[in-house]
Amino acid sequence: MAQASASATAVIRVSAGRVYDILADYRQHHPRIVPPEYFRKIEVEEGGIGAGTRIRVEMRVLGTTKRFVHLIREPEPGRVLEEGDADGSGTTTFTVDPVENGARGSKRTPRRRGSPA
Repeated sequence: MAQASASATAVIRVSAGRVYDILADYRQHHPRIVPPEYFRKIEVEEGGIGAGTRIRVEMRVLGTTKRFVHLIREPEPGRVLEEGDADGSGTTTFTVDPVENGARGSKRTPRRRGSPA
């Protein structure tokens, strides 16, 4: 099946550890950094910080509301965080690396065509 992807990278004047901690905290911080015009609801079903967290997401995509479940993994704790769709349709990967005076954060989301978001 064909794939499409979206990615973004930014340098942030905060330590890499702090950026990663914010990304990994699905109870308090992560819901505050996603664009509210797309992410209507992020609900923690299990865990809440890093690997083992399970979240239910309600998202507005192309005029349609989609609901799905993400399972959180940390292939490289403190550096790489993954949100995998429970149905296997895609994975969003966040990577945080230290740079001079801050951190470089990257997000990449490959999707199989026809997947929900």
